[in-house]
Amino acid sequence: IESMRRPRSVTVTHPDFGPAVIRDNKPMSDAALDRCLVGMTHREWYELLNSRCFFWCARERLDSMLNAVTYRAQTHTVLTVDTAGLLERHSNEIELSTINTGSTLYVPPQRGRHTFVRLNDFPTSGKPAELVVPYSVPDIADVVVDISRRRGGS
Repeated sequence: IESMRRPRSVTVTHPDFGPAVIRDNKPMSDAALDRCLVGMTHREWYELLNSRCFFWCARERLDSMLNAVTYRAQTHTVLTVDTAGLLERHSNEIELSTINTGSTLYVPPQRGRHTFVRLNDFPTSGKPAELVVPYSVPDIADVVVDISRRRGGS
């Protein structure tokens, strides 16, 4: 599940917490990774991505994903978080990326271990596309300000 491209979402079940869906990697292509991946194998890249919890930095990016042909007919649970609260709790762990690291559509920019930059090292002139916290955000409930169910643009 974590070491290679997932052409479909995978449902896993925990005896106490029930089912959870691990999203597919449809916007990724191994052929495109061959052209843009620097200093890593495909397996290492997928494991790097799958070891992080991702947040979009702009609502437009979320809307673009939810309206993509692949996802627009599906219902998604969207968590909106208090960014200041997330930063306060996890600033020592947070990394930023200027690209959508989960997509190699169109002309994918180069990517590798250098793609994720620690919050304090991110250039002030940069515009982040993604905010990531390595592994998990166990206190996410403390910073969630809204939970919505979305399908496409609604």
